[in-house]
Amino acid sequence: MKVRLKKANNAEIATLPRKKDQSLVSRAKATVDEDVGTARLVAHARKEIASGAPLIPKRIADRIAKGGKRAL
Repeated sequence: MKVRLKKANNAEIATLPRKKDQSLVSRAKATVDEDVGTARLVAHARKEIASGAPLIPKRIADRIAKGGKRAL
């Protein structure tokens, strides 16, 4: 079965095969989970920065200051 488009009440409705629908729902849920995880990481980083925690470890900052080729 292919996607079928139908006009109804001045709108267009798409009828999808079940497999395609389930695939789209799974992808949407994965995106939401990723967004929640990203928001959690950002909130944690903001708390650390607000409390005065260093943004990068001191040993890395020292290497960058030395100007070595492989600072990171």
